[in-house]
Amino acid sequence: METPESYFLNSELIVHAGGLSERWWPVTEGEVPKPRTDIGKKPRPMIDWVILPYVVAGIKHIFVSLWHKPDTIVEHLEEIEKNTDIKFTYLVEPEDRRLGRAGVIKYFLENGVLSEEKPKIWMNASDIVRINIRELLKFHLIGLNKGFLATVVGSSSDCSQFGRIRCDPKTKAVKSFEEKPITTLPKGEYVNTGIFCIDQKLNKIFFEIEEKELPIDVERCSILPKICKVMRCFEFAVPFKNWVWLKNPKDYKRVKDMDLEKFLEVPSVEKYLGPYSPLG
Repeated sequence: METPESYFLNSELIVHAGGLSERWWPVTEGEVPKPRTDIGKKPRPMIDWVILPYVVAGIKHIFVSLWHKPDTIVEHLEEIEKNTDIKFTYLVEPEDRRLGRAGVIKYFLENGVLSEEKPKIWMNASDIVRINIRELLKFHLIGLNKGFLATVVGSSSDCSQFGRIRCDPKTKAVKSFEEKPITTLPKGEYVNTGIFCIDQKLNKIFFEIEEKELPIDVERCSILPKICKVMRCFEFAVPFKNWVWLKNPKDYKRVKDMDLEKFLEVPSVEKYLGPYSPLG
């Protein structure tokens, strides 16, 4: 009988790290791609903190999709390979054509780099989530038994981009200001964390993506309606409690000195990813 652990270890884990990261320019001025940016009280590349929960759970082979300045990320991950038993496979998009996250999966399934016979778990290289992998895969397996072939990780809380003004509804007299509050979404609505699990039975659906759609992400591609029919949402992530994201310089300022070992509940990142010397 399949267990959450065996299903996880048989899955292909994909980290999407190929974006251009134009909003990130003020942080690095383009010297390194965003996933290579050192962050945290114990500075390490962003991608390290993204993959750490999965490495702690036992994953030994990680696929990384790349496009913008891939060499700097590859160089760092090769150092991890030298010091651990983790293996990385690079899904480098062709220089002359962007594929997008869904396009990458289609392209490398067609080329045999990704297996049609294995489940997939993928996430963005800019979302750090202290995910309970066992509970996620337990939820996913329960869904499989009910005919659901995909799972997306969602948050029932949303962090507003803007401050909130509270006032008297009749007089409009201002009572207070609330700076970028976290609000609970209506029942049945969730924020997308970018973490997806799909069973191997869904792999072939990526072949239906047409070339004219590229570059395209799963959330916007033509196959999404079909996937939604067999997908459930795993309600888990809570902003700043077990999920932080890095989309722009403001996010960087919030996370750059954060104790990410404590946040991820991992005593020593070096135990799992080896030593690291921050960029000068």
